[in-house]
Amino acid sequence: MQQSVLEQAGKAADVALIPAVVLTLIGWLPVATGVLTFIWAAFRVYELKTIQSWLRRRKKS
Repeated sequence: MQQSVLEQAGKAADVALIPAVVLTLIGWLPVATGVLTFIWAAFRVYELKTIQSWLRRRKKS
């Protein structure tokens, strides 16, 4: 059973590797990782309790 999970994880990694190789070859990997990093950071800031309390107050008024 455990080997099956490891095999599936390996296959998933292989599938994820294909676009990474293609993007690297055409020079877009740094841009793609930059965009994904920005989206992730914006999402994390949005989740902060301070931001959520500000948004709740704004909805009430």
